[in-house]
Amino acid sequence: MTKPDLVAHKTSRVNTRLARVQSGIAVGSAAFLSRIDLIEQVAFNMFLAIQESADIASHIVTDEGWGTPATVAEVFEFLQRNGVISATTVGDMGRGTRLRNLIAHAYGDLDAGKLFAAASAGVGQIERFLVEVSAWMAARAP
Repeated sequence: MTKPDLVAHKTSRVNTRLARVQSGIAVGSAAFLSRIDLIEQVAFNMFLAIQESADIASHIVTDEGWGTPATVAEVFEFLQRNGVISATTVGDMGRGTRLRNLIAHAYGDLDAGKLFAAASAGVGQIERFLVEVSAWMAARAP
Protein backbone atom coordinates (compact mmCIF):
# COMPACT_ATOMS: atom_id res chain seq x y z
CA MET A 1 0.00 0.00 0.00
CA THR A 2 1.26 3.46 -0.87
CA LYS A 3 2.66 5.42 2.06
CA PRO A 4 0.70 8.68 2.47
CA ASP A 5 3.45 10.35 4.52
CA LEU A 6 6.03 9.71 1.81
CA VAL A 7 3.76 11.07 -0.93
CA ALA A 8 2.93 14.13 1.19
CA HIS A 9 6.63 14.79 1.86
CA LYS A 10 7.58 14.50 -1.80
CA THR A 11 4.57 16.62 -2.83
CA SER A 12 5.80 19.35 -0.51
CA ARG A 13 9.22 19.19 -2.14
CA VAL A 14 7.70 19.45 -5.62
CA ASN A 15 5.63 22.46 -4.55
CA THR A 16 8.79 24.17 -3.24
CA ARG A 17 10.48 23.60 -6.62
CA LEU A 18 7.44 24.87 -8.51
CA ALA A 19 7.42 28.07 -6.44
CA ARG A 20 11.04 28.66 -7.44
CA VAL A 21 10.18 28.07 -11.10
CA GLN A 22 7.28 30.51 -10.85
CA SER A 23 9.48 33.18 -9.32
CA GLY A 24 11.95 32.74 -12.18
CA ILE A 25 9.39 33.05 -14.96
CA ALA A 26 7.38 35.82 -13.26
CA VAL A 27 9.68 38.44 -14.79
CA GLY A 28 8.31 37.68 -18.26
CA SER A 29 9.92 36.18 -21.32
CA ALA A 30 12.14 39.10 -22.38
CA ALA A 31 13.70 39.62 -18.95
CA PHE A 32 14.00 35.86 -18.41
CA LEU A 33 15.92 35.39 -21.66
CA SER A 34 18.45 38.05 -20.64
CA ARG A 35 19.21 36.57 -17.21
CA ILE A 36 21.37 33.46 -17.01
CA ASP A 37 20.70 33.25 -13.26
CA LEU A 38 16.96 32.88 -13.89
CA ILE A 39 17.50 30.44 -16.75
CA GLU A 40 19.62 28.27 -14.47
CA GLN A 41 17.19 28.65 -11.56
CA VAL A 42 14.24 27.55 -13.69
CA ALA A 43 16.11 24.72 -15.41
CA PHE A 44 17.39 23.31 -12.12
CA ASN A 45 14.06 23.53 -10.33
CA MET A 46 12.04 22.17 -13.28
CA PHE A 47 14.44 19.24 -13.46
CA LEU A 48 13.97 18.53 -9.76
CA ALA A 49 10.18 19.07 -9.82
CA ILE A 50 9.83 16.58 -12.66
CA GLN A 51 12.21 14.12 -11.00
CA GLU A 52 10.37 14.31 -7.66
CA SER A 53 7.07 13.82 -9.50
CA ALA A 54 8.51 10.73 -11.18
CA ASP A 55 9.66 9.54 -7.76
CA ILE A 56 6.11 9.90 -6.42
CA ALA A 57 4.80 7.93 -9.39
CA SER A 58 7.47 5.25 -8.95
CA HIS A 59 6.67 4.84 -5.27
CA ILE A 60 2.98 4.38 -6.03
CA VAL A 61 3.62 1.86 -8.82
CA THR A 62 6.06 -0.09 -6.65
CA ASP A 63 4.01 0.04 -3.46
CA GLU A 64 0.88 -1.07 -5.30
CA GLY A 65 2.71 -3.87 -7.11
CA TRP A 66 1.68 -2.71 -10.58
CA GLY A 67 4.84 -3.84 -12.36
CA THR A 68 8.14 -2.42 -13.50
CA PRO A 69 8.08 0.50 -15.94
CA ALA A 70 10.89 0.46 -18.48
CA THR A 71 11.27 4.26 -18.62
CA VAL A 72 10.63 7.28 -16.47
CA ALA A 73 7.79 8.35 -18.78
CA GLU A 74 6.22 4.90 -18.60
CA VAL A 75 5.76 5.15 -14.83
CA PHE A 76 3.10 7.81 -15.48
CA GLU A 77 1.37 5.47 -17.95
CA PHE A 78 1.13 2.86 -15.18
CA LEU A 79 -0.61 5.45 -13.00
CA GLN A 80 -3.09 6.28 -15.76
CA ARG A 81 -3.85 2.59 -16.42
CA ASN A 82 -4.65 2.17 -12.73
CA GLY A 83 -6.89 5.22 -12.43
CA VAL A 84 -4.53 7.53 -10.55
CA ILE A 85 -4.07 10.23 -13.21
CA SER A 86 -5.88 11.26 -16.37
CA ALA A 87 -4.76 10.66 -19.94
CA THR A 88 -4.13 14.39 -20.32
CA THR A 89 -1.84 14.36 -17.31
CA VAL A 90 0.07 11.30 -18.47
CA GLY A 91 0.76 13.08 -21.78
CA ASP A 92 1.89 16.23 -20.01
CA MET A 93 4.14 14.33 -17.62
CA GLY A 94 5.64 12.43 -20.54
CA ARG A 95 6.58 15.76 -22.10
CA GLY A 96 7.95 16.78 -18.72
CA THR A 97 10.26 13.77 -18.65
CA ARG A 98 11.57 14.75 -22.08
CA LEU A 99 12.29 18.24 -20.72
CA ARG A 100 14.03 16.65 -17.72
CA ASN A 101 16.20 14.60 -20.08
CA LEU A 102 17.00 17.63 -22.22
CA ILE A 103 18.06 19.61 -19.15
CA ALA A 104 20.16 16.71 -17.87
CA HIS A 105 21.86 15.76 -21.12
CA ALA A 106 22.00 18.91 -23.24
CA TYR A 107 22.14 21.62 -20.64
CA GLY A 108 24.64 23.78 -22.54
CA ASP A 109 22.48 23.60 -25.65
CA LEU A 110 19.20 24.33 -23.88
CA ASP A 111 17.10 26.91 -25.73
CA ALA A 112 16.09 29.45 -23.08
CA GLY A 113 12.95 30.46 -24.99
CA LYS A 114 11.76 26.87 -25.16
CA LEU A 115 12.61 26.42 -21.48
CA PHE A 116 10.52 29.48 -20.61
CA ALA A 117 7.56 28.14 -22.58
CA ALA A 118 7.90 24.62 -21.16
CA ALA A 119 8.25 25.90 -17.61
CA SER A 120 5.30 28.26 -18.00
CA ALA A 121 3.08 25.37 -19.09
CA GLY A 122 4.78 22.78 -16.91
CA VAL A 123 4.02 24.38 -13.56
CA GLY A 124 0.28 23.92 -14.05
CA GLN A 125 0.74 20.46 -15.50
CA ILE A 126 2.76 19.26 -12.53
CA GLU A 127 0.29 20.91 -10.15
CA ARG A 128 -2.52 18.96 -11.86
CA PHE A 129 -0.51 15.74 -11.45
CA LEU A 130 -0.19 16.46 -7.72
CA VAL A 131 -3.92 17.21 -7.39
CA GLU A 132 -4.85 13.96 -9.15
CA VAL A 133 -2.46 11.93 -7.01
CA SER A 134 -3.79 13.63 -3.88
CA ALA A 135 -7.39 12.87 -4.86
CA TRP A 136 -6.49 9.22 -5.49
CA MET A 137 -4.74 9.02 -2.11
CA ALA A 138 -7.68 10.66 -0.34
CA ALA A 139 -10.15 8.22 -1.93
CA ARG A 140 -8.12 5.33 -0.50
CA ALA A 141 -7.78 6.75 3.01
CA PRO A 142 -9.50 4.71 5.71
